[in-house]
Amino acid sequence: MNQCQHCGKRTALERRDCVHCGYPQPADKPAARKDWELPSLVWLLIIVGGIAAFIGTIVGGIVLISTVEGVASVGFLLIGFLAARVWSGERPQSPPAVRAIGLIFFALMGMSVDQPGNVLYNLPIGMLSCPADSSLNRSTSVSHPRAGRTVLRQDFTCVDPTGKQVGRVPVPHIIGVRFLEYIALGYLLIGLKYLRWRFSRKDEPAKI
Repeated sequence: MNQCQHCGKRTALERRDCVHCGYPQPADKPAARKDWELPSLVWLLIIVGGIAAFIGTIVGGIVLISTVEGVASVGFLLIGFLAARVWSGERPQSPPAVRAIGLIFFALMGMSVDQPGNVLYNLPIGMLSCPADSSLNRSTSVSHPRAGRTVLRQDFTCVDPTGKQVGRVPVPHIIGVRFLEYIALGYLLIGLKYLRWRFSRKDEPAKI
């Protein structure tokens, strides 16, 4: 119950006017709500933790791509599969010059980022660069030339059946083979997407 400010009689709280004299009752003011805030120390820890997680993710990704075979290869395969839609028949045809630039960029990125390769990609390197009766061995050497700097280098060597190193694969051989592999991969993905488009639209003329 509430007391009317005009006649002094008690009236219901839910009424906006007095049931006795009809005088309008003042609306109750809502209690001020104090917003709860995190302390500055907590915000400091959250921000520092977020920055550390961001940097750690980048560094961890670089180490993972540089040391584990096949990680970058799978990533570029997915990127190439999605990019092939641009140069295949599923979308408006792009000029040959634009397609060539896209393939070159794809191959350059694959050559520079996918340094470890994988078992399949590294087979041509061993066949072309290693002597007979030897196999290709890949490893990652980690060095710290100065404080705060870490260098990851790919070592492609040829070893005999006993595990003895019999030669080192020159870097230009690795770069050249990897570049040609990604050019071939790009054309393969474009061709597969084009064939899929042609089978779904057999009656429509198209060019590639």
